[in-house]
Amino acid sequence: MNRMESTIRNLDDVRENITAAKSQIFEADFASETANLNKAMSLAAGGYFDTFAG
Repeated sequence: MNRMESTIRNLDDVRENITAAKSQIFEADFASETANLNKAMSLAAGGYFDTFAG
């Protein structure tokens, strides 16, 4: 394998690693936003039911 082939193979590996990292970041962000939505919905539901409990 010559130097250029080695560089191309290395860049392919870098691209694959970046793609995997972006996917993991997106999944973590989605999970975080889903948790925030669930929390907000729970708080809103609690406030709604408190209105009628009193």
